[in-house]
Amino acid sequence: MTAVADQPVRAAGRDGRASCAAAARQGPAPRTTPLSLPAGAVLGTAALRGWSWTTVRPLVPRRPGWGWATGRPGRGWAVAGAPATYRRTRPPATVRLLVTVRGRLREWRRRYLLAEIVGTMAALAAALTAHALTGSLAPTALAGSVAETVAYYGVILRRAVPRLYAAQAGTGPVRRLLRTGRSLLAEVSDFVTAELVDAILVRPGLIYLAAGWAETAAGSTAAGGAGSAVTVGLLIGKLLADVGFYAVVIPSYELRKRLMRR
Repeated sequence: MTAVADQPVRAAGRDGRASCAAAARQGPAPRTTPLSLPAGAVLGTAALRGWSWTTVRPLVPRRPGWGWATGRPGRGWAVAGAPATYRRTRPPATVRLLVTVRGRLREWRRRYLLAEIVGTMAALAAALTAHALTGSLAPTALAGSVAETVAYYGVILRRAVPRLYAAQAGTGPVRRLLRTGRSLLAEVSDFVTAELVDAILVRPGLIYLAAGWAETAAGSTAAGGAGSAVTVGLLIGKLLADVGFYAVVIPSYELRKRLMRR
């Protein structure tokens, strides 16, 4: 950097008067010194403490690079050697669909998996007990279906009621109970349509048919063989019933969530 000519600049002080340094020394008029610029150089101006001077600076071309900008009026700037805009790329539709499906599966697992495990264990215990006492498939299927329903909704209510009650904190006791009950009815409404058909007809019927098929396929009437056939038949019938059950429950749950967000 080469200084070419002095040029005093009046800088106002805090009291509004001119700078003492600028008033004491008067330099030549600005840009009066003849100057031949070499190739690749430009004139520039530097300032320090009220004084400014003309300088010769090399001409540096701008190169593209990485950077960002706010994009708001009056604040659009870029990092040196970087482009002035940042564009957020949107992932492909396939990636977005996979992320959505993964999130839904994780949410459904948290909501239904524990209840399914407890309900299955209760259904097996009740079905095997009923079959050992009666030896008939009809009471076995009915006992397994009822026990699974009671255990399943016991887990659902055990997890839902404390959460809904805590969400109504800050209100009076009576109003808190009423609001908790209203929220609980909304939660239970997801299961009403599917449960009216599933628990009364579909699940006992499928368990009965699957247990009868398993017992016939086993070809044994011994206690151990019959118990194994009942277990296999109950699991197969329960799996088939669960497919129809969740085909109604999950869309009802997602529809309720969408309506509550509006």
